[in-house]
Amino acid sequence: MFVLSQIPADLKREVLAWRNAEAVRCSMITQDPISEENHFTWWDRVAEDRSKRLLMLADEASVLGVITFFGIEGGSAWWGFYPSTDAEGRTRADLASWLAMEQAALVYAFDVLKLDRLLCETRHDNAGVLSLHDRVGFRTLAPDDFPNALAHKLIVKEMDRVQFSALRKAGDLPDASMLKVEPHVFDLPPEPQNRIAVLGSANWDLGARTLADRFKIWTGQSVHVHTPPFGQAMLQLLDSGSDLRRSQQDLWIFADRYEDFCDPFAVPGMTANEIVQARFSRYLSLIRQMRTELKGVFLIHDIAPTKAWPQSLTERVDGSGPVGHSCAAMNAELAALCRDLPDCHLLPVSSVIDEVGRRNADPGKYWLLGRIAYGGAFYEAWSRMVAGFLLALRGQTARAVVFDLDNTLWGGVIGDDGISGIQLSSDYPGNDFKAVQGVGAALKARGLPLTISSKNTEHVALDAIRNHPEMVLREGDFVTHRINWNVKSQNIREMAAELSLGLGSFMFIDDNPVERAEVRRNAPGVIVPEMPEDVSLWPEFILDHPALAAISLSAEDLGRVKSYEIRRQIINAEQNAISREAFLAELGMTLEVLPVTEATQQRVSQLIAKTNQFNTTARRYSQSDLADLAARGGELLTLRLKDKYGSDELIGVVVADYRPEEGTTVVDNFIMSCRVLNRGVEAGGLAVLSERALRRGCTALRGQIIPTERNEPCRKLYSDNGFVPLEDGWFEHPLGASPLPRPAWLTVETNE
Repeated sequence: MFVLSQIPADLKREVLAWRNAEAVRCSMITQDPISEENHFTWWDRVAEDRSKRLLMLADEASVLGVITFFGIEGGSAWWGFYPSTDAEGRTRADLASWLAMEQAALVYAFDVLKLDRLLCETRHDNAGVLSLHDRVGFRTLAPDDFPNALAHKLIVKEMDRVQFSALRKAGDLPDASMLKVEPHVFDLPPEPQNRIAVLGSANWDLGARTLADRFKIWTGQSVHVHTPPFGQAMLQLLDSGSDLRRSQQDLWIFADRYEDFCDPFAVPGMTANEIVQARFSRYLSLIRQMRTELKGVFLIHDIAPTKAWPQSLTERVDGSGPVGHSCAAMNAELAALCRDLPDCHLLPVSSVIDEVGRRNADPGKYWLLGRIAYGGAFYEAWSRMVAGFLLALRGQTARAVVFDLDNTLWGGVIGDDGISGIQLSSDYPGNDFKAVQGVGAALKARGLPLTISSKNTEHVALDAIRNHPEMVLREGDFVTHRINWNVKSQNIREMAAELSLGLGSFMFIDDNPVERAEVRRNAPGVIVPEMPEDVSLWPEFILDHPALAAISLSAEDLGRVKSYEIRRQIINAEQNAISREAFLAELGMTLEVLPVTEATQQRVSQLIAKTNQFNTTARRYSQSDLADLAARGGELLTLRLKDKYGSDELIGVVVADYRPEEGTTVVDNFIMSCRVLNRGVEAGGLAVLSERALRRGCTALRGQIIPTERNEPCRKLYSDNGFVPLEDGWFEHPLGASPLPRPAWLTVETNE
């Protein structure tokens, strides 16, 4: 049995000794010994780098060697390995061990990282490793496209998913009885692959490239966008053996246009409506069929024409006429489809066409030249909308905004210019900054808390905020601020701790590129847009940024700012309390624990998507996943908290998998807003779950903590509530005949 796992930190000196052994160095590109200082610096950097993995392969007796992955991006990666050595620097050089490392790397690359392509580079004189790569099935690539290979006389080899699948089918890879891969031990899980398929009857190559390019610029993440060749999308979907059907896409975009349902080259409205409707009906049937056969989320374009057609003035005003009626009927059917099918959403492409203008959205001659779906201006706005949807779906959008002050919320420097000298008025150029403040007010109204990080003397800046007659935003509009001379990354870290938010929840708006660079470097995760130089462009730039997108808004979203104000009152009360128990009792809290309903489904979906800190397993659930859970008797429990300060918010979700045949209830996930940490709410949720478990014939609760880079706040959930630790992050609490006690400071309401 071989085990592939992360290398623990206490082995980093041994790894350095293996790497510096002469038998290993002679096969490396850089053959000089590596210093301990450089090695430790590299080690720490790898631990925080999503594009790298540092693994080891071991058998029952010892560690066989080190396997590294790097350049993990867009469905591809590079890899390499070297063997461990003994005290005399001798390697374990038997073919079986080396072959095991090669095969383990392939299984990890294609099964765990879900890559499409794996590459490696080897010295041209390293005949043994080159022969091993060939034996496993790697193919040699021409070095012309690889400058590093040309510079160092390296041989580049590649394997793709098709080759890997062939190896597995032929039985040339180890099965589960021979190789155990432990991906769950990684503190830094792989970044979501963001794999997207764009499916349309037209040519979507330009749209796919634009989306991939812009997504990287806007988010810093890579996205792999696949679109079948022109005319092949629907054929490949219907072919269960096609590469498209076998691919594991996160997002399937169905992108047919109004023109795709009309006769070729016909002016919109000139194709008989019954023909258009018949083609559209087949399209709907295909989507319904694919929903039963494909995993991932469906995003379906609504319908709006781009090509010109004869219209009267009345038809232009009210959308009447054959084209208007036809599109309205199609969109009504698409909306109904998305309501009926799980994990289906409608993308308002019609609004993108309105934004760029129908003539700019029309591909014109490029349709004739290459069957291009839309004009170039369309793809920028479309990519922004798709990127925002994907970020919102993954819970990676901003949840608070940090504003600078000088030359951001007003023009000039308050410390030098004074209240009367800063630019802030209804006339140019002061109205530029007043418009930016208006954006801040709009974001606050949508439930995004506003904060300040500014290098200024606090009382001088606050005087302007309180007393300048043209200020749109006043002191009370900001839930917290840091106005001082500290570096801004430190300020943001402090505010993140104060608000119980992760760094990835903040968007930082600052005119100064030096300050933006400092925050990017020292507060990784914070969303830092590269602002336009012209402040007049800021309002549209900010409001259109994908990191501020939302699929929908719930009552909790709109009331989020109020919840932070309530939180501030509660913190003040806590500071004056005699004891923690007295403080908790004084809050007058009521915890309502109920199964999810149609009314609470939207908020539950948001909590699952967006909560990263108090999230025990970091699992995300599609509607299909939750339907499967319900079908086998599990349930989704919601936690709603009320208190005397006016809080009334759905703040948590427990995913419970009842297994009476095993006598166990598994807490598949426990998710909770960090705004209610330290109030004992989680103990109340576990108590109610234990009661429900006993009623279903289960005599033990079991839950797992899967560490991620963000979920430190939840790691003591089970140990603090009396659970016994097991292996692999699992905890168990035997119930016997008695449930866990309900906390004395909580009034608990439930439906059982």
